Amino acid sequence: SGAMVVEGDGGTSDEEDGFIYTTLTTDDGTYALNGVVTGQYQIKLAKSNFVDEVFSPVLVVSNETVSVPAIDLIAQKGTVSSLVQVEALLGEMGLGGGDAGAAESDVRILVTFLNLDGQKTVTAGEEFTLDEVVLGSQVLRFEVQAPHADFYAPLEKPVEVTAGVTHLPEVFLPLLRGSVAGAVMDE
Repeated sequence: SGAMVVEGDGGTSDEEDGFIYTTLTTDDGTYALNGVVTGQYQIKLAKSNFVDEVFSPVLVVSNETVSVPAIDLIAQKGTVSSLVQVEALLGEMGLGGGDAGAAESDVRILVTFLNLDGQKTVTAGEEFTLDEVVLGSQVLRFEVQAPHADFYAPLEKPVEVTAGVTHLPEVFLPLLRGSVAGAVMDE
């Protein structure tokens, strides 16, 4: 759905001298070209971030409306890649008792597109690639998984997906921070 350009061209046996009619679809994809000179045409459909489609032949005859079958446009796709880093958990912080804490390579991150199907779980420090992503403005969400999820806030990053490979700058997830306050009394 959404407006797209509909163009009918033809009407004569000589393509160079043909008629061209252009209109936009409604949000639900319907359109009408009125006052079209009789003849044979091809219908071209174009929408940003979609593969253009052509339907022909369409024969326009006097005082009749030609009904063109519904045409499904296919979204163009691209690839998104980046590297995800996290601030390491250290044993000195008292997280995890006596062990040395979690190494960065132990932290798993779920990478998800908020408005699309598609997700991938990656290890911190690992470059990831998501294929077959619809072009246009998207939002990626990075969320550390259990058992380390309580130490990191989810992060959302906008990305403009283009044809080919879209490389995001490195994504860094810092540890959550708070404060400690108290009082110490002397005897």
